[in-house]
Amino acid sequence: MPNSAARQPALIWPTTPDSLKHDERVAEVALKALRKGDVERAAALLDQGTGQGGLTMAELLRLHLAETEAQARQQQALQAHTEAVLSWFTKLFEALPVPALLLGSQGQLREANKAACRYLGLPHPLPLQSMALRRFMTGSEADRTWLNLLQEVRQNGEADRDEWLLQPLTGEARVAQLKLCKAPVLDADRDDEVLVCTLTDLTDRAARQSAEQRASVAQQQRQLASDASDAKTQMLSRVSHELRTPLNAIMGFSQLLQSDLDTLPEAHRPYLAHILRASQDLLSLVDEVLEINRAEAGHLRLDMTALSLRDEARLSLQLNQQATGPLQVELQMTEPEDTPPMARGDARRVREILCNLISNAIKYNRFRGEVRLVIGHDAQRIWVDVSDQGLGLDARQQAHLFEPFNRLGAERGAARGFGLGLSICKAYCDAMDGQLTLVHSSEQGSCFRLSLPRWDRLA
Repeated sequence: MPNSAARQPALIWPTTPDSLKHDERVAEVALKALRKGDVERAAALLDQGTGQGGLTMAELLRLHLAETEAQARQQQALQAHTEAVLSWFTKLFEALPVPALLLGSQGQLREANKAACRYLGLPHPLPLQSMALRRFMTGSEADRTWLNLLQEVRQNGEADRDEWLLQPLTGEARVAQLKLCKAPVLDADRDDEVLVCTLTDLTDRAARQSAEQRASVAQQQRQLASDASDAKTQMLSRVSHELRTPLNAIMGFSQLLQSDLDTLPEAHRPYLAHILRASQDLLSLVDEVLEINRAEAGHLRLDMTALSLRDEARLSLQLNQQATGPLQVELQMTEPEDTPPMARGDARRVREILCNLISNAIKYNRFRGEVRLVIGHDAQRIWVDVSDQGLGLDARQQAHLFEPFNRLGAERGAARGFGLGLSICKAYCDAMDGQLTLVHSSEQGSCFRLSLPRWDRLA
């Protein structure tokens, strides 16, 4: 008996919209299975289709392959874009004009841009061996301050410190403002904290502030000194006035008594000479103190003219000729063969300086010694040297030369004086743009030089 199933006609699915939709859904599910790598499930799903609008396994594989290639191209493009962005950010980090660093959670250096490497004296790129930023910080409180800064940035996300002292590897001390902040977390599963650090150099600003502060302190000190000088000037002027009146009275009455010595007992007459001499010395001291005070305050009245230093030297020698008697000192003057140029100065003050130098050279000379004046000049200045053959000045005495009321040990000798002469002479020289210097001093004597600017070289 023939098989009835064999006689049945082949089952043909009618093509309907519903069958087409069914095949599309089957193909979509099969494609998803194929994406997951489940080929058998994809084939089984295709067998459930009507065959009227679905896909064969070969077509499905081709579709999957095309889709995979498209995804691969898209992934490659995305990766290339990501690498380009990362490269751009790396270049941006390197090109930052301010020193920038990436630190670990404990402050160890991970990355540093070129500006940071130059600033800290580090090689670029950084060596593999880790180095802590704390190494560059100086100061007794650096450790505690650095730990507090790290604690602050962990709590608040950022922290900064102004005017931090740094010692780069170059050895040059720096002052910088340091700012820290937390970097965004790259991988939440890893405990890998990164801190961003920037350094702003404040060395020049700190130097300016320090200079301004020093200038302000100096100005205050100058003002205090000026006020003190003014107060001293006023006080000395009042004291001078108060002293002159009784001194003039003492001297006047002494001179009256000297004019009629017969009224005094013989034994009292020497006392009168002592009173008059002491009064004259005290009045001279008052005048010298006032004079040096005016010179220090810049209140000297000078008559600056063209003068012959040679003529003033000759006159000064003549004025001191009578003082050479006790020691029998010889006064000499060496003049240049040519006519010396004119000097610029106050003739009366120049004469006072020369007389003082000659007087000192006589007082502190040896018995039958010599005082010699030598005139010289160059393209800018003209000078006169006053040398003696005394005992000279040692290094300790030279260190205190020109100090008011310092007689450099001569107060123990017989020579009279108050230790103001050289101080007044130095003040006169400074006021005339001159110089008063000790040229040399030894056991064979000393040499002082008065130097003044040439009149014909002044603008």
